[in-house]
Amino acid sequence: MARILLLGGPAGVGKSNFASRFLHSHGWKHLELDEYSGGGVDALLRPGWDDFFCRHEPVKLREELCRRCTDSENLVVTPTGRTLFDPDHNSAAKGLFHIAYLWGSPEHCLRSFLERERRTGRGLTRPTWLLNNKHVYSWLDPPFNKPLRVNAFADDGSRRPDSDILLDLERLMA
Repeated sequence: MARILLLGGPAGVGKSNFASRFLHSHGWKHLELDEYSGGGVDALLRPGWDDFFCRHEPVKLREELCRRCTDSENLVVTPTGRTLFDPDHNSAAKGLFHIAYLWGSPEHCLRSFLERERRTGRGLTRPTWLLNNKHVYSWLDPPFNKPLRVNAFADDGSRRPDSDILLDLERLMA
């Protein structure tokens, strides 16, 4: 397998859209773990996910992810926006898979989230976003996570080009 990327980030930052649309068009397989739009961890990756997430043991998760791809495919996994990795996760993953976060300000992510909810008719609301993201920003702010963040938005709130985001992710995974 070429590469495995766990791509986190706050709700509304565009993880799933970037992975399923752009990365997929560049030969990446996408595994969606969001319970709203994908199968969720329970349906797709237990117990390997628990080994990694709860005990910092990545081997079973990597084996399960490798079973889902051919040797030549890259794989991107997009967990829920509430999924946050600590420095021990980052150390445990080294050499087996990469961890990165798409990043955007709370204002940009909330606006994008609400636009998506209106467009899809799913109807999740501002209070849902606030509840699910209240710890995300404080967790992603410390120095150990800043090098793992890739901006999804320009300063004016517009989306950065997907190709620029991919270049930043490529640098992170090098």
